[in-house]
Amino acid sequence: MKTFFSRKSSIRLAGLALTLLLAACSGAPQKPSNNGGATGGADLSQVPEGARNQYAAALRDQKARNFGSALKKFQGVSEDYPQLSGPYINMGIIYMNTDAPDQAQAMFEKAVSVNGLNPEGYSLLGYLARRQGKFAEAEEYYRKAIAVDGSYAPARLNLGITYDLYMGKLKEALEQYQIYQSLQAQPDDEVNRWIVDLQSRLQ
Repeated sequence: MKTFFSRKSSIRLAGLALTLLLAACSGAPQKPSNNGGATGGADLSQVPEGARNQYAAALRDQKARNFGSALKKFQGVSEDYPQLSGPYINMGIIYMNTDAPDQAQAMFEKAVSVNGLNPEGYSLLGYLARRQGKFAEAEEYYRKAIAVDGSYAPARLNLGITYDLYMGKLKEALEQYQIYQSLQAQPDDEVNRWIVDLQSRLQ
């Protein structure tokens, strides 16, 4: 049976995976989807090619961990097109990667104020709240992400972890893990072990 400490190690991995996933999700500008996507619901057909190129260059810098250069480029895009939430998400992720949680939180809050239909922003705010020991607040943010997009898997997984390890809500944790698994093209073996463990503990 998996121990508490092995689950704690998995949380760190889940947090890293979340950051990397959201960096990709808030990547290249794209046309708006029903939930606003990474672009804050703006019509990027109206955005000049130069802004698209600047965004792509910022992403390349971010991937290469040239965070200072990436930050400046994202700031330029956000100043020219403040209606886009994607640059704020990416700037927040950079601040997370450079151990500046207060600045990261400010960016994610700006992202969701610009686009209230951005599940990435809410989910990352939940991640920050959980790191600060604010578990009820983390739950609220994850719930907001799920309300925007019920199929947004990172929020499901991280809400389950919050319930499981920090709030003692085992039944609710099991439900979130099971929904997370249903959203995967191929079920995650480790999450499946968590499900079996919780089912055993709930009997």
